[in-house]
Amino acid sequence: MVVAILGLLAVIATVAVSKAIKRQRLEVATQQLAGFIENGFVRAQSAGVGVIVTGVPNADGSCTFQLYADTDNSGTCDPTADTLLATQLVPNDTVIQGLTLGSYDTFGVNTLPFTGSGSTKVLQLYCDPMGRALNPTGDTLATTPQTPAGPDVQIQGPVTISMTHAAMLSGDLGPKLSYDLQVSPIWHAVFAGRKY
Repeated sequence: MVVAILGLLAVIATVAVSKAIKRQRLEVATQQLAGFIENGFVRAQSAGVGVIVTGVPNADGSCTFQLYADTDNSGTCDPTADTLLATQLVPNDTVIQGLTLGSYDTFGVNTLPFTGSGSTKVLQLYCDPMGRALNPTGDTLATTPQTPAGPDVQIQGPVTISMTHAAMLSGDLGPKLSYDLQVSPIWHAVFAGRKY
Protein backbone atom coordinates (compact mmCIF):
# COMPACT_ATOMS: atom_id res chain seq x y z
CA MET A 1 0.00 0.00 0.00
CA VAL A 2 2.79 2.43 0.94
CA VAL A 3 4.70 1.58 -2.26
CA ALA A 4 1.56 2.20 -4.35
CA ILE A 5 1.00 5.60 -2.73
CA LEU A 6 4.64 6.55 -3.21
CA GLY A 7 4.43 5.50 -6.85
CA LEU A 8 1.32 7.63 -7.38
CA LEU A 9 2.98 10.63 -5.74
CA ALA A 10 6.06 10.15 -7.94
CA VAL A 11 3.91 10.16 -11.10
CA ILE A 12 2.06 13.31 -10.00
CA ALA A 13 5.35 15.03 -9.15
CA THR A 14 6.89 14.03 -12.48
CA VAL A 15 3.93 15.48 -14.43
CA ALA A 16 4.03 18.71 -12.43
CA VAL A 17 7.79 19.10 -12.91
CA SER A 18 7.48 18.37 -16.64
CA LYS A 19 4.85 21.10 -17.04
CA ALA A 20 6.94 23.57 -15.05
CA ILE A 21 9.95 22.83 -17.26
CA LYS A 22 7.90 23.49 -20.42
CA ARG A 23 6.68 26.84 -19.06
CA GLN A 24 10.26 27.71 -18.10
CA ARG A 25 11.57 26.77 -21.55
CA LEU A 26 9.04 29.12 -23.16
CA GLU A 27 10.03 32.01 -20.91
CA VAL A 28 13.75 31.38 -21.41
CA ALA A 29 13.36 31.17 -25.21
CA THR A 30 11.49 34.50 -25.21
CA GLN A 31 14.04 36.11 -22.89
CA GLN A 32 16.95 34.93 -25.04
CA LEU A 33 15.33 36.19 -28.24
CA ALA A 34 14.57 39.57 -26.61
CA GLY A 35 18.23 39.88 -25.58
CA PHE A 36 19.37 38.86 -29.05
CA ILE A 37 17.18 41.51 -30.70
CA GLU A 38 18.08 44.15 -28.09
CA ASN A 39 21.74 43.55 -28.97
CA GLY A 40 21.00 44.70 -32.52
CA PHE A 41 21.55 48.37 -31.66
CA VAL A 42 24.90 47.67 -29.98
CA ARG A 43 25.95 45.69 -33.05
CA ALA A 44 24.80 48.50 -35.38
CA GLN A 45 26.83 51.08 -33.46
CA SER A 46 29.96 48.94 -33.31
CA ALA A 47 29.72 48.02 -37.03
CA GLY A 48 28.93 51.62 -38.06
CA VAL A 49 26.18 50.38 -40.39
CA GLY A 50 22.58 49.28 -40.06
CA VAL A 51 21.81 45.83 -38.73
CA ILE A 52 19.02 43.58 -40.01
CA VAL A 53 17.27 41.07 -37.78
CA THR A 54 15.73 38.16 -39.68
CA GLY A 55 13.67 35.20 -38.50
CA VAL A 56 13.00 32.14 -40.64
CA PRO A 57 11.19 28.83 -39.96
CA ASN A 58 13.08 25.54 -40.16
CA ALA A 59 11.70 22.22 -41.36
CA ASP A 60 11.91 20.71 -37.85
CA GLY A 61 9.64 23.42 -36.39
CA SER A 62 12.42 25.49 -34.86
CA CYS A 63 13.17 29.05 -35.98
CA THR A 64 16.49 30.70 -36.72
CA PHE A 65 17.01 34.39 -36.02
CA GLN A 66 20.06 36.11 -37.42
CA LEU A 67 21.71 39.53 -37.18
CA TYR A 68 23.31 40.81 -40.38
CA ALA A 69 25.41 43.96 -40.76
CA ASP A 70 24.09 45.83 -43.81
CA THR A 71 27.53 45.79 -45.39
CA ASP A 72 26.31 46.85 -48.84
CA ASN A 73 24.06 49.63 -47.42
CA SER A 74 21.09 48.34 -49.41
CA GLY A 75 18.61 48.57 -46.52
CA THR A 76 17.55 44.97 -47.13
CA CYS A 77 18.98 41.61 -46.13
CA ASP A 78 21.23 40.02 -48.73
CA PRO A 79 23.07 37.07 -47.11
CA THR A 80 25.51 36.95 -50.03
CA ALA A 81 26.60 40.59 -49.55
CA ASP A 82 25.90 41.31 -45.86
CA THR A 83 27.97 40.11 -42.91
CA LEU A 84 26.42 37.61 -40.48
CA LEU A 85 27.03 38.84 -36.92
CA ALA A 86 25.10 36.40 -34.73
CA THR A 87 22.53 33.59 -34.76
CA GLN A 88 19.86 32.60 -32.23
CA LEU A 89 17.91 29.33 -32.50
CA VAL A 90 14.40 29.18 -31.04
CA PRO A 91 13.60 25.50 -30.20
CA ASN A 92 10.83 23.63 -31.99
CA ASP A 93 8.59 23.39 -28.91
CA THR A 94 8.30 27.20 -28.91
CA VAL A 95 5.70 28.39 -31.39
CA ILE A 96 6.10 31.84 -32.94
CA GLN A 97 2.95 33.46 -34.30
CA GLY A 98 3.12 33.75 -38.06
CA LEU A 99 6.54 32.11 -38.35
CA THR A 100 6.40 28.56 -36.99
CA LEU A 101 5.03 26.18 -39.58
CA GLY A 102 1.65 24.59 -39.04
CA SER A 103 -0.26 26.53 -36.43
CA TYR A 104 -0.67 29.84 -34.58
CA ASP A 105 -0.31 31.33 -38.02
CA THR A 106 -2.51 34.43 -38.04
CA PHE A 107 -1.35 38.02 -38.17
CA GLY A 108 -2.78 40.91 -36.20
CA VAL A 109 -2.01 44.59 -36.01
CA ASN A 110 1.59 45.54 -35.29
CA THR A 111 3.17 42.17 -35.96
CA LEU A 112 6.82 42.18 -36.97
CA PRO A 113 7.26 43.06 -40.68
CA PHE A 114 7.64 40.04 -42.93
CA THR A 115 8.00 38.92 -46.52
CA GLY A 116 6.96 35.66 -48.16
CA SER A 117 4.65 33.03 -46.72
CA GLY A 118 4.68 29.45 -45.45
CA SER A 119 8.14 27.90 -45.46
CA THR A 120 9.58 30.95 -47.26
CA LYS A 121 8.32 33.46 -44.68
CA VAL A 122 10.99 35.80 -43.29
CA LEU A 123 10.44 38.20 -40.40
CA GLN A 124 12.73 41.19 -40.64
CA LEU A 125 13.45 44.50 -38.97
CA TYR A 126 16.24 47.01 -39.61
CA CYS A 127 18.13 48.92 -36.90
CA ASP A 128 20.07 51.91 -38.21
CA PRO A 129 23.20 53.18 -36.41
CA MET A 130 21.10 55.88 -34.68
CA GLY A 131 18.89 53.21 -33.09
CA ARG A 132 15.75 53.66 -35.17
CA ALA A 133 13.68 50.57 -36.01
CA LEU A 134 12.97 50.60 -39.73
CA ASN A 135 10.73 48.39 -41.81
CA PRO A 136 12.60 47.03 -44.86
CA THR A 137 9.30 46.38 -46.67
CA GLY A 138 8.52 50.11 -46.77
CA ASP A 139 5.22 49.69 -44.90
CA THR A 140 4.80 52.64 -42.52
CA LEU A 141 2.32 50.83 -40.27
CA ALA A 142 4.37 47.64 -40.08
CA THR A 143 1.31 45.39 -40.03
CA THR A 144 1.27 43.34 -43.23
CA PRO A 145 3.62 43.31 -46.19
CA GLN A 146 2.93 45.84 -48.92
CA THR A 147 4.72 46.74 -52.11
CA PRO A 148 7.92 48.41 -50.95
CA ALA A 149 7.43 52.17 -50.95
CA GLY A 150 10.98 53.29 -51.57
CA PRO A 151 13.45 53.71 -48.72
CA ASP A 152 12.99 52.03 -45.35
CA VAL A 153 10.56 53.85 -43.07
CA GLN A 154 10.57 53.99 -39.29
CA ILE A 155 7.86 51.90 -37.66
CA GLN A 156 5.14 54.02 -36.07
CA GLY A 157 4.60 51.91 -32.96
CA PRO A 158 5.97 48.79 -31.27
CA VAL A 159 5.94 45.63 -33.40
CA THR A 160 5.25 42.30 -31.75
CA ILE A 161 6.44 38.71 -31.90
CA SER A 162 4.00 36.44 -29.99
CA MET A 163 5.45 33.19 -28.65
CA THR A 164 3.80 30.24 -26.91
CA HIS A 165 4.52 26.57 -26.22
CA ALA A 166 3.33 23.81 -28.56
CA ALA A 167 1.79 21.94 -25.59
CA MET A 168 -0.34 24.99 -24.78
CA LEU A 169 -1.72 25.09 -28.32
CA SER A 170 -2.57 21.37 -28.19
CA GLY A 171 -4.28 21.76 -24.80
CA ASP A 172 -1.80 19.49 -22.99
CA LEU A 173 -0.44 22.36 -20.91
CA GLY A 174 -2.35 25.09 -19.14
CA PRO A 175 -3.05 27.78 -18.42
CA LYS A 176 -2.60 28.96 -21.99
CA LEU A 177 0.05 31.65 -21.94
CA SER A 178 1.93 33.58 -24.60
CA TYR A 179 4.76 36.05 -24.39
CA ASP A 180 4.57 39.19 -26.50
CA LEU A 181 8.04 40.40 -27.42
CA GLN A 182 7.85 44.01 -28.58
CA VAL A 183 10.40 46.12 -30.44
CA SER A 184 9.89 49.89 -30.16
CA PRO A 185 10.41 52.54 -32.90
CA ILE A 186 13.52 53.61 -30.97
CA TRP A 187 15.19 50.19 -30.83
CA HIS A 188 14.34 48.45 -27.57
CA ALA A 189 13.07 44.89 -27.04
CA VAL A 190 10.90 43.93 -24.06
CA PHE A 191 8.51 41.06 -23.38
CA ALA A 192 5.53 40.36 -21.15
CA GLY A 193 3.32 37.31 -20.64
CA ARG A 194 -0.43 37.21 -21.20
CA LYS A 195 -3.13 34.53 -21.08
CA TYR A 196 -5.10 33.77 -24.21
